[in-house]
Amino acid sequence: MKEKLRLVMFSAGLFPKRKKEEIDIDHVNLIGTWQLQSKGIQELDGSFIRYQFGADYSCTKSFKNGFQVDVKMNWTYVVNKRHAMITLFDQHNQYQEQFKIVYLKNKEMRWENKLSKSGLAKELRLIQE
Repeated sequence: MKEKLRLVMFSAGLFPKRKKEEIDIDHVNLIGTWQLQSKGIQELDGSFIRYQFGADYSCTKSFKNGFQVDVKMNWTYVVNKRHAMITLFDQHNQYQEQFKIVYLKNKEMRWENKLSKSGLAKELRLIQE
């Protein structure tokens, strides 16, 4: 009986819901260079992935692949504050990557990969340099 009462109270919204932590994703908080800190990335002979966000909504994605070739891509980005999303576009304004920002404080940011062409893992951790 108690279980049914709890279920009814929960479904009616009588129990207080836990508030989601607000994430301030104003693009000003993204400005700077962020390096991916994901397992397996740095283990590949010094490979890395970096995103450098500019105040003018420019983004340079740079990485060193397993063949030790440095690659830089000059992109732009759009921030959707309401859904805590960041979307990256190439120089031809073609969609390339999209991430949901799930954590952003001090010099740490965590993303969830959303239908990205990048082939990266689902959840990514970045540290600001």
